[in-house]
Amino acid sequence: MPPSKVAIGLPACTAAGNGFSDTTIVKTAIDYLRGTGPQPGAYVITQTNGYQSLRGMMTWSINWDAVNTCESTYQYAENFEKIFGLSTSLLTGNTTIEFLIVSPNPSSEFIEINSNISDSNCKEIYFFNSLGKCVYRKTFSSYNESIKISDLPEGIYWIKIQNRFLKFVKQ
Repeated sequence: MPPSKVAIGLPACTAAGNGFSDTTIVKTAIDYLRGTGPQPGAYVITQTNGYQSLRGMMTWSINWDAVNTCESTYQYAENFEKIFGLSTSLLTGNTTIEFLIVSPNPSSEFIEINSNISDSNCKEIYFFNSLGKCVYRKTFSSYNESIKISDLPEGIYWIKIQNRFLKFVKQ
């Protein structure tokens, strides 16, 4: 798996229980993995220059930030900013946020695809099965479509719209 597809998973704060690590320890480990810091423990990276494209970090549930047993509200967001030097603040101004929604998910008969993605005139939707085989392809006039999936076998599928992917489950 390429480093750009990897995110470090951590509890957001001590209230989340086992696995929580102090921000300084996490930053040291991530700096090492990205090739910008010294080796903090016994793990040895296999790429000499580290994994500069390491994607980021995630938490089990950002809801832990809302509990009063964390150090502060939004502790996870604050830790992310300290470790990666990126802002987690809300977008302001005239920013358009793209969305891609598949519902219901899971489903057995039909799914609805809704999106405001508009960076191309060609609106193609692809379904890939868990083996990576394209099992469905169609061109639409918009990304607000109902698609019959009852003919697909049960399983996990990936929808590709332009360069964006979304998973759905056929029951």
